[in-house]
Amino acid sequence: MVDYDEEGRVHVEGLAARTRAGASDRRLGDMWWGFLLRGLFATALGLFALFWPTLSVSGLALAAGVYFVADGTTGLITALRASERGGYLYQPVISLAIGAVLILWPEGSLRLLLVAFGAWVLFVGVSQLVSARQLSVGDPGRTVMMSMGGILALLGLALALWPGSGLVVISWAVALVALLVGGYLLFFALSLRRLHRGVDIPGG
Repeated sequence: MVDYDEEGRVHVEGLAARTRAGASDRRLGDMWWGFLLRGLFATALGLFALFWPTLSVSGLALAAGVYFVADGTTGLITALRASERGGYLYQPVISLAIGAVLILWPEGSLRLLLVAFGAWVLFVGVSQLVSARQLSVGDPGRTVMMSMGGILALLGLALALWPGSGLVVISWAVALVALLVGGYLLFFALSLRRLHRGVDIPGG
């Protein structure tokens, strides 16, 4: 069976045994809501940028900043509730730092917004690629994570290096990436919730 850790990374073997013993059930219950909230935050940002593409640079930057702070706060709480929190603190801390910059300097250039958002998406994509390489070649989760990680990494790099071609186009690009990240996080949240309820565990 497929197992997920606190960052949504897939692991195999041992899920059923740990859940029957009650060790992983509480952790899954603590984690799935965090991914659900983060997915909803990303989706909200994507819809905001999609339906208000003519918003000013400062308005879009402020909206993105609020998203990063909300995402970082939720991720930080989830990481602190994890038994092994060390490596899980990086992404929330980076999100909070980017969010603080965008909120405190919303009138900054469009280039700053692109670099900040692109760097975050690139970090998420690379994290998934690194995690996927730790799985066995025959694991179906490896293909999914490699594909998603590669797409996110390329989109993040494109945003970070994009010279800019107008606020409307940039808003749509941010919307596309945010909706993709949101869908990805919601998928993991629902997967964790099913595992928490024992639906995917044979004999559970």
